Amino acid sequence: MLDGITSSGQVISAVSGIGSQVGATPVSIRLRLPASAAMLPGSYPATVQVQSSDENLPGRQSYSSTITVTITVEGASRPEDINHDGIVDGGDLAVLLSQWGTTGEADIDGSGTVDGSDLGMLLSAWG
Repeated sequence: MLDGITSSGQVISAVSGIGSQVGATPVSIRLRLPASAAMLPGSYPATVQVQSSDENLPGRQSYSSTITVTITVEGASRPEDINHDGIVDGGDLAVLLSQWGTTGEADIDGSGTVDGSDLGMLLSAWG
């Protein structure tokens, strides 16, 4: 059984893929990083500490392993999340207003200019 996953002292939540079976079959584990770990799109190497235990294995009740992984952060799934922090809020509004009347990342509707239409889309997605 997987007991915990940490990286740089922060606990990482396991979302799915964890089972109670022990074996040599590889499995995928989907993880959720803490909100404080918001990152821009890209690939990041990380060292992860994995703690596991199984009361059914004689002689070994717990095990700890350090692995190196690459975390790939994809672009925001919502175009209104301009600063890519996972939520549409004042940070995105600040970016939009700073780009008002220009072309830029805050041009949510792709019209070529950051304007009222983009503001309306951002406010509709707020929260």
